[in-house]
Amino acid sequence: MVASKYSVLLDTNILMSKTLRDWILLLAVKSEYEFFTPHVSSGVMDEFGYHVRRANPAISDAVLENWKQQIIRSCVSCISGFPVEAPVSFPDTDDLHVHAAAQHGAMHALVTDDRKLLDYASTEEAHNIQNYETLSADDFLMQLTEYAHPSLFAEVYLFQESYARSKGFMEIDIPRSLERAGAGQFARYLRTVVINSPQFVDFEREFYASSSGE
Repeated sequence: MVASKYSVLLDTNILMSKTLRDWILLLAVKSEYEFFTPHVSSGVMDEFGYHVRRANPAISDAVLENWKQQIIRSCVSCISGFPVEAPVSFPDTDDLHVHAAAQHGAMHALVTDDRKLLDYASTEEAHNIQNYETLSADDFLMQLTEYAHPSLFAEVYLFQESYARSKGFMEIDIPRSLERAGAGQFARYLRTVVINSPQFVDFEREFYASSSGE
């Protein structure tokens, strides 16, 4: 189920993918949080900063902090102050803080592309101790398509396309970027239901009319 009170914790691996991060957060913001509320945790943001700096040791601290603040501003909360306990068969002790934050924050779902966490979620132990469901980014986005009108996805698509063009990019293939990020089902949905829809010209007209009026 997806609704305004459907709370979702985003794992670090989702934030590390600019494609997935932008899609999920923009869908929340552009819909005014009608379908779900995204959340992060202090541990997730610490990991995000660590991995970004590890990938680019020379990154400006101001740039990194700006990215982190953009994420936090787009989310409803940053969960902190939670106790961390270790379930018997939990697959990765480095991710105990993710489970703890989801439990402490009373999340409805954890969105992660960590295969170990996704596999663990199907075990009997997980069913007994986790009060949230665990979804891949692709599955979460596809779940959202069952509730949100295609016009929302068109708006986010056109927003990203317009932004890319403003930065000088000419060859833009957003569905392909989603495929590379592991969201193949959602990429197919975007191509078939949104971009190649007869309604897309109306979505474009409405988007650019709204943009010119801002």
